[in-house]
Amino acid sequence: MVVAVRLLILALFLQYRIIHPVHNAVGLWLTSAICEIWFAFSWILDQLSKWLPITRQTYLDRLSLRYEREGEANMLAAVDVFVTTVDTTKEPPLVTANTFLSILAMDYPVDKISCYLSDDGASMLTFEALSLTAEFARKWVPFCNKSSIEPRAPDMYCAQKVDYLKDKVQPTFVKERRAMKDRPGVMQDGTPWPGNNTKDHPGMIQVFLQGNELPNLVYVSGEKRPSFLHHKRAGAMNALVRVSGVLTNAPFMLNLDCDHYVNNSKAVREAMCFLMDPQVGRRVCYVQFPQRFDGIDKNDRYANSIRVFSILINMKGLDGIQGTDKDSKEILFDEKFGKSSTFVTSTLREEGGVAASSSREALLKEVIHLGWIYGSITEDILTGFKLHSRGWRTIYCMPKRSAFRGSVPTNLPDRLNQTLMWALGSVEIFFSRHTPYATAARK
Repeated sequence: MVVAVRLLILALFLQYRIIHPVHNAVGLWLTSAICEIWFAFSWILDQLSKWLPITRQTYLDRLSLRYEREGEANMLAAVDVFVTTVDTTKEPPLVTANTFLSILAMDYPVDKISCYLSDDGASMLTFEALSLTAEFARKWVPFCNKSSIEPRAPDMYCAQKVDYLKDKVQPTFVKERRAMKDRPGVMQDGTPWPGNNTKDHPGMIQVFLQGNELPNLVYVSGEKRPSFLHHKRAGAMNALVRVSGVLTNAPFMLNLDCDHYVNNSKAVREAMCFLMDPQVGRRVCYVQFPQRFDGIDKNDRYANSIRVFSILINMKGLDGIQGTDKDSKEILFDEKFGKSSTFVTSTLREEGGVAASSSREALLKEVIHLGWIYGSITEDILTGFKLHSRGWRTIYCMPKRSAFRGSVPTNLPDRLNQTLMWALGSVEIFFSRHTPYATAARK
C-alpha cells in the first residue's frame, strides 16, 4: 500500500515537471527532468525485488537423520573452503589465522573439510603464520569440539564479555581455557622460499595438515608473471579451484574473505539443508549468508551494518524471485567440478606440473567451463549474474546465530575506497558484454 501511494505521488510529480517547462532555462530544466526520471526508474526497479520476501528455516536434526545414520558411513558432502589474502599490511596474518582456526573447528566431519589459502602476495610472513596456525590447531580444535564453544575463532572467543563458565560442567574446562588463551622461511622439504616478489613468482602449493584428525590445510600461491594478466581475486579463486580439483575435488566449496571468521560452527550444515535437499538441491547453485560485522561504532557512522537496506529487505525480496546476487563473502555453492580426467591427468603427468600455474588457466576453461568470471573488479557479482542467466537458483539463509562475522572499514577513506570499488564494478558490468540486459536480449 505504501509503495502504491509513493508511486502515485511520483507519477503526479513527474507529470507536473514535464508539462510545466521553464522556458527561460530550458537546458537546466531538461537536465533536471532527465535526472528525476532516471532516479524514478531506478526506484521502481528497486521496488520489484521487495514484493515477495521469504524467510527460510532449517532443521539440522532432519539433515542428520538422513545423512548421518548411526552405524552407517557419514553421507554428508565434502566441502572445500577457499580463503584469499594479498597484502599483510592490510590483512594481518593474525586475522587470517583466526579465520582458519574457526574453519578447522567447524562442527562437520573432519574428513569432509579441506581448507585452502590463496596468498597472492607470496608472503613469507603469511606462510609462517599458517604453519604456526596448523600447529596450534592440533590443540585448539579438540578443545572446541570437547567444550562446544562459540565462536571458534580464538581472539573473538577470548574477547567475549560473558560468563564462560555458564553451562560448562567439565571440571577441567577452566584449566583448558586458560591454556588456550595464553598460547600465543624455508618450506617443509627444506627448499628456499621462492616468493616475496608479489608480481613475479612461481606457483607454490604446501600441504600443512593431511591424514590427521583435523581437516586438510593447504597453502597456495598462484603463479604470477609480468607478461600475464592474472585478474586479481578472480584469478586467485580460479587457481584454488584448479588446485582443489586435483587434491580433494569436493562437490561443494565455501568462499570466505580472510577477515571473515566462522561465528556459527554449524554454518555448513545450515547450507547443506538446501544444497542436499532432494527436491530443490539440484536447482540451487549456492547458498548465501547475511553479512555481520564486528567493530562497528555505536552510531554506525559509515553504514557498515547495511541492516535495513540489504539484509532485512532486499535480500529476502531477491530470494523470493530467483535468489540473491553473489557476494564475495560467506558463499557455499555447488562446485560441479566433476571427474575431469583430462585436466587432472595432464596436471599430474606434466613434469613439474602445478595446478596453480598460469598455463593451467586455459585448460580449466576448455575442459570444465567452471570458475569466477573475468571482466569486472566485482567478479563475485558478475559470477552471480552469469549463474542466474543460466537458470540456476540461489538461496538466502539466515540462521538464528549469524554464520560468519567480519571486520569493516573503521575510517572514512577506507569506506569511500570500498564504495568506489563497488560502484566501478557495477559500471564495468553494465558496459560489458556480460550486462544482464545484453544477456536477456541474446535469449
